[in-house]
Amino acid sequence: MKRVLVAVVLLLLVCIGCAVSITLQHAVLEEFMTKTEQMEELFKRGDVAGAVAAAESFTADYTDKTRVFSLFLPHTMLTEVEKSVVSLPAILTHGEHKDFVAEVHRCRLLLQKMHDLEMPTLQNIL
Repeated sequence: MKRVLVAVVLLLLVCIGCAVSITLQHAVLEEFMTKTEQMEELFKRGDVAGAVAAAESFTADYTDKTRVFSLFLPHTMLTEVEKSVVSLPAILTHGEHKDFVAEVHRCRLLLQKMHDLEMPTLQNIL
């Protein structure tokens, strides 16, 4: 009987850990998608300096908040998103400003895809 109780407790801990990780990942990715929208709005209003500051802040936040994502997300996806995130400030300071909006859209799409791939839906399970 003790073995069954230990097994049930372990299964509950795993389920709780999964629910917490999905909830935290969802919250972080939603925050990042909101930040990409804010960067785009700043740029479209003509505030390039504000967009650069927001992009640099976004890059630092991404690096800090996604450190544990490598435990449960595919590394290729994380690397692809990181390439996009890191290039945002560089595009504004050294590149073509027209490319910034396209890269922000690409970054948002990758973040949305990362979010959708980790949701426990029937499509992702099968």
